[in-house]
Amino acid sequence: VPIVANSMGGYWAMAFALAFPARVTKLVLVGEPAGSAPVPSLMHRLMGPPLVGPLLYATISKPSPRATRESLRRMLVANPGRVPREWIDCAYAAAALPGATQSWLTMLRTVTRVLGPADLTFALRPELPRLATPTLFLWGTADHILSEAYGRAYCAAIAGARFETIERAGHYPH
Repeated sequence: VPIVANSMGGYWAMAFALAFPARVTKLVLVGEPAGSAPVPSLMHRLMGPPLVGPLLYATISKPSPRATRESLRRMLVANPGRVPREWIDCAYAAAALPGATQSWLTMLRTVTRVLGPADLTFALRPELPRLATPTLFLWGTADHILSEAYGRAYCAAIAGARFETIERAGHYPH
């Protein structure tokens, strides 16, 4: 099957294509695949520890419609005014589901360390040269998660991969 994936989905798509190359015909990675940097962001490192993460989620990072809009504005889209209200409502509803916060914190605890390299996509970097699936990276020029240079480096590690930018688009270019 062809796989189109964004952000965390990009990590899982690459891992799946590496593990089961005969099952993936094409790979399109939209935005930075989660964990592409050698070291996680400061916020992700702060959210990972078992005491600090829950405290932050109970206070400044507590899911709310306002926090969802702020996250979009700060990190995820280039023009938050163009995001439909229904999308924001849906994203907030997902974040407010029972267990959603615990799931996110558990994932952060698993894939980040307070100090040291990321355990996520960056760990896949040595495996990328054996990725034989035709791969396209689509990167918004306003993706604030990670610079375009990281995307180009990942692309260069995969034989035949292509890298395209989407002007004035963020981490969620769609």
